[in-house]
Amino acid sequence: MKLNVLMEEGAWDAATSYYEHGHPSYDYDTQSLRSLAKDASWMDSPHYNTFRLYHQDQDSFADTTIMAALADELEYFTDYRRDIVLRSLQSMVLMPAAIGYMYLSANDNDCTYMHWDRGAALLIGSLEGTQWGGDDRFNGVSLYGFAKELCDDFDVCTSSGDSEINTRLIQYLKNGEDLISGGSCSNLKRFIEVKLFPLVLVPLIQGAIISAGDVSLSGQSFVMAQALLPYVATFDENSAKVIESYLDLSRLADTTNATEIVIGEFAKVLGDMKVNCLDVGALDGQQNSGLCEFSYDSEKATDLSDGLYITRTYVEDR
Repeated sequence: MKLNVLMEEGAWDAATSYYEHGHPSYDYDTQSLRSLAKDASWMDSPHYNTFRLYHQDQDSFADTTIMAALADELEYFTDYRRDIVLRSLQSMVLMPAAIGYMYLSANDNDCTYMHWDRGAALLIGSLEGTQWGGDDRFNGVSLYGFAKELCDDFDVCTSSGDSEINTRLIQYLKNGEDLISGGSCSNLKRFIEVKLFPLVLVPLIQGAIISAGDVSLSGQSFVMAQALLPYVATFDENSAKVIESYLDLSRLADTTNATEIVIGEFAKVLGDMKVNCLDVGALDGQQNSGLCEFSYDSEKATDLSDGLYITRTYVEDR
């Protein structure tokens, strides 16, 4: 992504201009990243409404955060501006916009491919190319690329180096197309709620766990808190407060056992969030305090379809 390159080179004015205006284009339908971040057409989804409510009804919360980072207006985070912009785009713009567009595709009277395909494009990104497993140089900067960055740390990579989450994401996108072709609009909405949305939360949870208490990842941990805690707080406000206290390193004085504490708090809510602990995996060095130790229910592990015809089978692909 050009924006990422500009930030790496310290060209912050040019990066800001690119975020605001995008590529020069003759295509009237082309959106800049800022235009996407502020586009109300995808914001009317149950998940984004949860996000908006948590952040005091700020429709432009993500855009405000990104613009503040580009302008170096976030106290404490001067050295982490690039991470804040990149992770904010991944977790608070591209992901929720994708889910919002997919909800639009599940119109009660007429399921459509157009919004579904647009959502898929936002989740995967253009830099992944057409090959299976995406770009093998890890240049992708959408949620698909973020999942690949993290899979090795959590021992959830396939033999090709892709994330197991991404493999299932591709399958879920195909499953959604099947539901659209069958005119199953109500089932498509249910599918997004109980299968697709919990899946795209996994890289964010991994990103939060790996950055907890790590000063070098202060920007990432700050953004993961803003992106994830609205959904955690829905089920356990106290867990959300504890996680936030260990992810906002601008206020955290003692990082002792930060990772273990954050894992323990996530474990309390994963089931309610419909996220399976096996999808998240175990962070290197934390196998004895993994999410499954606290939250894994073996009786439910093979019953993840939740009334839909699509089921989950765990296949070793290493």
